Amino acid sequence: MLNVRKLKQDFSQNVLKEGKTLFDEKKVMSVKILELDDSKVRISAKVLGQYDNTYESVIEIDRIECEMIDSDCDCPYRYDCQHIAAVLYYLEIHLDEILVNFSRENDLQTSDDVSVHLLEIVKEAAEKEEMRQGVQFQKEVLEEYQLSAKILAESPFFLPIEERTYDRAELQIIFQLPVEQEGTKPIVEMQFALRLPSRSKPLFILNVKDFIEGIRHEEYLILSGKRYLFSLDSFPKEHRGIVRMIIDYSRFHDKAVTEKGQRSAYIEAKTFGLVLAESYAIAMQELEGKRSGFSQEEFLNLPCIYFDTIEEPLNFSVAPVSFNMNIEYIDPPASKVLINPTIIVDQQQVILEEVRFFECAYPGLIHNNVYYRFKPEIKRAHLQHLFTLRSMTVPHPLLGTFIENGLVELGKFSKITHEKGRQFYPTLPFVGTLKAICDLSYLDGELEANLSFDYGTFTVPSSHLKLAYEEACRFVQDVGVLARDLVHEAKILRELFQDFQFLEESGHFIARSDKKIIEFMTEVVPKFNTTVTFNCPQNLLDQFIYDKTRFGLNLVHLDRMDAYMIELKVDGDLKGVTMDRLWECILSKRAFLELESPKN
Repeated sequence: MLNVRKLKQDFSQNVLKEGKTLFDEKKVMSVKILELDDSKVRISAKVLGQYDNTYESVIEIDRIECEMIDSDCDCPYRYDCQHIAAVLYYLEIHLDEILVNFSRENDLQTSDDVSVHLLEIVKEAAEKEEMRQGVQFQKEVLEEYQLSAKILAESPFFLPIEERTYDRAELQIIFQLPVEQEGTKPIVEMQFALRLPSRSKPLFILNVKDFIEGIRHEEYLILSGKRYLFSLDSFPKEHRGIVRMIIDYSRFHDKAVTEKGQRSAYIEAKTFGLVLAESYAIAMQELEGKRSGFSQEEFLNLPCIYFDTIEEPLNFSVAPVSFNMNIEYIDPPASKVLINPTIIVDQQQVILEEVRFFECAYPGLIHNNVYYRFKPEIKRAHLQHLFTLRSMTVPHPLLGTFIENGLVELGKFSKITHEKGRQFYPTLPFVGTLKAICDLSYLDGELEANLSFDYGTFTVPSSHLKLAYEEACRFVQDVGVLARDLVHEAKILRELFQDFQFLEESGHFIARSDKKIIEFMTEVVPKFNTTVTFNCPQNLLDQFIYDKTRFGLNLVHLDRMDAYMIELKVDGDLKGVTMDRLWECILSKRAFLELESPKN
């Protein structure tokens, strides 16, 4: 009846593209024929536009020339718009259906005003529509059949309850270490294989996501054409901790398209360090009864862990690794000290870049395909600060602190060697009691504190950024360099200004909440008033009364032998305060009491 393809030639490509989008999104709500004769057809349509606006379009088409005679749409677009284009796409598919509906509504078959040619067109359209609906019906039935058949065959709601038999296996983890890049989080790539009782060769996992999800949820898996069911109990008891960590911490591509992407799982290096530590603990437990015939210089295989390929198990060493701190002394006039940390592996010094560290709760490293553990006193924080030691240059004013205090503690965690023999730098330990001076200021509900430390003959600011060169040089004395107790200083700062905001530029500590200020003045100040001199402004002192109340307690005998009368006398600022308020402070461990009105 209409050549819709010819009608679309009058529209620009952009308008047709937008109209096709509207049609695909099912935005054409309704299309119907208003008028129909041998020469023309008039069609009305409703199309949903942006922001849920509904636009009504009317088009009139010359049936003989197949040209659009007139078009109108109440959208803001002045020319033939995307809404009319969407109607044309709709007509291309549903024209026969629209024509049949028009014939039924207007009863064209019994009308005397309708030409025979037009009736033939309507009859042909009805036959096509009936055929189309028949094909559509068959297609819908077939689609419903396919979906229902699949659900009936696979859905657990339609499956008989069967006894679940779990398979046994040993997990093998093949890992690869990526090249470390600055600023990126180190990620370890893993692939998995299984040792099964029914197979002599390992079974490689081709889809790691399905494998991990199958273990986690105890669901059936198809591996190499065979059906398996695994749970955490499917693996040896001593290996279940490793399997649990792999299940909990592994990540994978949800929609991997490559074979490698489907085979690989990923885990953070620090978490993989825990996996290695767990495997190491299993191996050491197995060696408990074999220590008599085992040399610490030998290397054994870590359970479950393989490096790069399944043919290369990761070895481990029983002997722990340790640090070596090589101290280099630079001669005067510079008088500086440098630290070059290395790792002692199998009685050989190895530079830091040649090993791969695992910063975790049980730190370790890999060197030449051998896993080593550190001694128990070495924690994750030591590895995190290891590279900073190499960037540190200890100047002359800090030599006393480094030699008198630092080397003593450093020797507890590492072996210390000296470049070209130990140079002599005269130093003095600080033997007095470290005291501090705290200057406070209070304005508009904000407490500001500035702390400096008293070393007997001079003071230094607590903030290293506010330290002047002349102040640093005060530690260089005629008989030697005085040691600064930096560790004790840091402890005092933590205890004094916990939860305070620190301003690096000014070196001040700030508290803005009333609760924090009250806690500082009533708990912190009394606790440290013997070692810290607090210079408080009068407007701050006026906010508090430090109680000096005296109590007198007198017991009076009564006629009854099992009862006494207690007489309590209060002399001071707590006089008149109810016992209930005092008990409330005691129970809540509050060291202050808010008075309703200030006392003079």
